[in-house]
Amino acid sequence: MKKLKEELKYGKKGITLISLVVTIIVLLILAGVTIATLTRDNGILTRTQQAKNETEQAEDIEKIRLAITEAQIGDTGYQELTTDSLGSILIKDGTKAIVFDSEDGTKHILFLDKKKEYKLDSNGNIENLNINFDAKYIAPSSQDEERNNGVIGIGTDGKPVDMDLWEYTKLDDGTYALNSEETMTAVKEENWLEAKMGYLGTFTENGKIDGMIPQYIKGETDDTFIPVTDLTYLFARNENIKVMPDIPNTVINMNNTFLRCINLTTLSKIPVGVINMQSTFAQCTLIKDAPQIPNTVENMTGTFRDCTNLVSAPTIPNSVTNMQEAFINCSKLTGIITINANLTGAVLSNGRKDYYSMFWNIGTEEGCEIRVTGTCPILQEYVTALNRDNITLLD
Repeated sequence: MKKLKEELKYGKKGITLISLVVTIIVLLILAGVTIATLTRDNGILTRTQQAKNETEQAEDIEKIRLAITEAQIGDTGYQELTTDSLGSILIKDGTKAIVFDSEDGTKHILFLDKKKEYKLDSNGNIENLNINFDAKYIAPSSQDEERNNGVIGIGTDGKPVDMDLWEYTKLDDGTYALNSEETMTAVKEENWLEAKMGYLGTFTENGKIDGMIPQYIKGETDDTFIPVTDLTYLFARNENIKVMPDIPNTVINMNNTFLRCINLTTLSKIPVGVINMQSTFAQCTLIKDAPQIPNTVENMTGTFRDCTNLVSAPTIPNSVTNMQEAFINCSKLTGIITINANLTGAVLSNGRKDYYSMFWNIGTEEGCEIRVTGTCPILQEYVTALNRDNITLLD
């Protein structure tokens, strides 16, 4: 018993205070060495992050190069690389990207989800600009309406857009339309007279809009940037617009976008991806030359209706299935019209087929000779129904 008391008293089998302190110091030293190994400039965590960044960058560059090759090959052989062709290909798989020309002659590729911007020079070199995305892409100071608190728009030129200039509505598919909810509802219910223009800004003396059309919008409750896909009635019935702005290559619906823009004269390119061109340029009476129709368009109902100064028609791709009233009252239309559409002769409300409506009152002015050609299976029916000496079908 006496021996046991002595062992407890002097701690023969316990840990001394000095031993404990030494152990803690050793552990702290080891921890410090470990943390330094992980976090210093050449540490494991730093090297891991660098490797991840380099891998992602290599993937981005490879994606850009593949898109460049596809854009240059095109459907008909080698083509010059454009921002539109490159941008259209990059977004095909859902990538949120904007391609725009810089003032120094280079092209810039902006990946919104990854918050990265690359520069492509004329020699094909691709450089990661390592931008501070969150500092560069913020709402401009001119944007001060309460409805746009926390909202960021990015235009086709890769710059932040003043969203005070635009109406916008989230659609059922999660993308944005550039018009008010009231207008989108009115169009859906066919209350056409209640549909209003979605652009709220002014125009220059030359008839241009303020800034650019937003291609992506990040709303206050959005986790990421959302594409703009719908331009329904965006500039409809406006008499001030003379120059058509660049259309985002995310857009698929151009329903009545420029309806009755009676002073519109200069047109831009219709991007690949657009499906609906119903009445897009209807009653634009100063248009003379139609833009190229991309091979994604399906609906051309009334696209050039009452364009009384339209002289040349575009080639109609085989993707088009509806051309009711497409060229009705285009009295100056002349030359060769190539129609490769897959038309079947839609039945109208009066029970008759639309053989008259597509070409009704076209080429009626003196000297207009129209030759129709193409692969559409029922072109003969359209030409025969018109029974006009100056409209013939080429073999």
